[in-house]
Amino acid sequence: MTYSINSMNTGIILHENNFLALCLKIKDMHDNENIVYLQTAILHDLLFLLNNRLHVIQERMHNHIYQEEVELETDRLSHHVPTLNAEELHTPQAHLRATSMMVKLREDNCIIHFTLQNETFYSLLVNDSQVSFMLQIILKSLENVHSKEFIQNLISRLDYLSLYDVEFSDSQSNKVHYTQYTPPSWKLDLFNYYIGIIFRFTDGNEDHLYSGAVIKTRTLPETPETNEITQRLVLKTNRPCKTYSFLINAAPGATYNIEECIRPLNDFKNQIANSY
Repeated sequence: MTYSINSMNTGIILHENNFLALCLKIKDMHDNENIVYLQTAILHDLLFLLNNRLHVIQERMHNHIYQEEVELETDRLSHHVPTLNAEELHTPQAHLRATSMMVKLREDNCIIHFTLQNETFYSLLVNDSQVSFMLQIILKSLENVHSKEFIQNLISRLDYLSLYDVEFSDSQSNKVHYTQYTPPSWKLDLFNYYIGIIFRFTDGNEDHLYSGAVIKTRTLPETPETNEITQRLVLKTNRPCKTYSFLINAAPGATYNIEECIRPLNDFKNQIANSY
């Protein structure tokens, strides 16, 4: 059974002042209330979905009728918020902990399927007009987590997906070593652009070393948004370097395999190496 949302509430559960879980309480359209506890990985997935779905919704907001629909739904949700009691936050029930999350994206809504620790399922239909409210109340609850490092780690990877990390043997070789990441298809479907990034390092002998990455995101190379993502990836290397990026493809809905990602990345690296 898939539940439609009448309203919702969230609260933070801490253990020794560290984040343990987010309590998500849903009131359905029959005024039944259900709780799901989301630990860090599942919470990140939910924020990933809501944040990127919100960008799609904002593109429609120039339509005043749609904007009014979102405002009316936000007002309605705010008047039916269920109460969270102390027991739900202080003694969470382990069988209500979400162990995985899958998503079905649709034109005007999405269905979130939570698998719970007791191997039952809880499915939730989230209309696009409810996304902003849901995101706001989660972020408001997270203000009670006083670890800036935790919050930064939680929200720093919401605008892109890492697909490959690549190490090149040397500037002239075509030998590569790569690590592949396999995000679920619903995450890939939230973005349009496969982007290749090359990092050019200089060692103490003035020889140049190269590594690379393939990501998927919603913005094109050399835009402020993609440049900011690139700088975050640079910080992960812990080494100063020059960066170069290019568009691998721009076909919405297309899926590129290893060969279609790694080969153009290697060719791009060779172009950079040969230009010096």
